[in-house]
Amino acid sequence: MVESGQVKFLATLGDGRAPAPYDKIPTVRELGYDVSWESSNFVMGPPKLPKEIVTILANAVEKAANDPAFKKFVSERNARWEYIPADKVVASYDKRREVVRGIMQKAGILKEAK
Repeated sequence: MVESGQVKFLATLGDGRAPAPYDKIPTVRELGYDVSWESSNFVMGPPKLPKEIVTILANAVEKAANDPAFKKFVSERNARWEYIPADKVVASYDKRREVVRGIMQKAGILKEAK
């Protein structure tokens, strides 16, 4: 729809610009709004999954995420990818939670637990 002119791409919410051919489109942060948001997918296992299994799965996911065929697949869909190691996922989502909390607070829709 963008290519046909039916939709105008005004900005991207990501930390960085979209890949070509949309790399000329600014981020909302570049437009003066101190916010960004990345869509994500992740692999999750059950609680108490044995550490050896976690290591095997984490290594397989990292290998797949860094595979040139996967990177090409993602790029062809005008998406960005980033592999986040398992030990960094919680911190990454804590940061997202704070972003959403700030947005909700500014919008006046944040409800505090009592």
